[in-house]
This record gives sequence, structure tokens and C-alpha cells, in this order.
Amino acid sequence: MKPEAIIGRSVIVGMTFVNANNEVLEIKDFAGQVIEISDEKGIVICNHDSKQAIALPLNFDAFRPAVKGNYTLKQSGLKIKNPDLTCEMTIIKK
Repeated sequence: MKPEAIIGRSVIVGMTFVNANNEVLEIKDFAGQVIEISDEKGIVICNHDSKQAIALPLNFDAFRPAVKGNYTLKQSGLKIKNPDLTCEMTIIKK
């Protein structure tokens, strides 16, 4: 997706953290709104639960239009109705 297509949109994010051997270390999910995009900060999302700004890498290909419906986050149990986007990222921790 293009940057202008995600700014201001609601998004559900799933992040899988792996090591150099591709072993899963941690899985996180959260929902929020894309509030900023910059080369310095990346894609910044305001988390709905904590109101914290979370910076993701500049990977626009990870964002997809969400299928209409109700979503429940596995970690927090937060229910989200009809988000604009979904984002899935795998991040290698060193």
C-alpha cells in the first residue's frame, strides 16, 4: 500500500519476533490508528489500549485492507469492529 493510503486509518497489527534461526520468540498483537509516517520514525501507530505510540518499520507491503467484521485481539481480548487495515510483520531479533 502507499503511505497516503494508510495514514489516519485504523489497523490491527500482528507482530511475530523470531531469532536468526527463525524460531518464534514472541507474538504480539494490538490495534490502533496510523498517526505518522517518516523516514526517521517509520510507521507510527497510536495503540488503542495504552495510547502509546508504537513505531513499525517502513514496510507498506505488510498492510492490507481488512475484511469487514469483528476482530478480537488474542493478548488483550479487545474487540475491534471493521478496522480499515490489517498488518502482519515478522521481525528478526538479534
